Amino acid sequence: MRMEYVSNAALMRFVRGVATMLELDLEQLVRYVAELSPYCIFDNCLIHDVKFALEDSVMRIYSILNDTDAWDAYSASPGPSAYRYAATVALWFYLYAEFVGGHILLSCPLFGHRVAAAITEFLATRTAYPLRDAMHDTIIKTQKRKRQSEEEVLLHLCFPSSY
Repeated sequence: MRMEYVSNAALMRFVRGVATMLELDLEQLVRYVAELSPYCIFDNCLIHDVKFALEDSVMRIYSILNDTDAWDAYSASPGPSAYRYAATVALWFYLYAEFVGGHILLSCPLFGHRVAAAITEFLATRTAYPLRDAMHDTIIKTQKRKRQSEEEVLLHLCFPSSY
């Protein structure tokens, strides 16, 4: 178990907030956040390793948040998939606060205004499908112009070609 990662004060602030808003057990949510969080975003790793950890995190967040049934189907009686979804939201907040504008480009659609508004709507309404729609619409518009896969568009728009 990678519980040492969640000793990060900034991350724990987001985890507590998500747990409170979604009425989830904090300890259980912490476990899922620890499983999802790559070590290099919390420690002094080489910049090359941080880049790969962030790319992996962005792709993982995108994938999990696209699976709205993971939350919508199980939110009434939170199971593992609901906790994993909520943990992903907490990790999204952490990456947004700590890395967007630095290691992650401001142009990254996963952290754009529409997705940020949808994350807020998710916390207020506990309905995940508008979040998936916001991410999908934002990336699909770019994908059609660039003729790339969603994943390629996401990585291209989120990370500079070199550090």
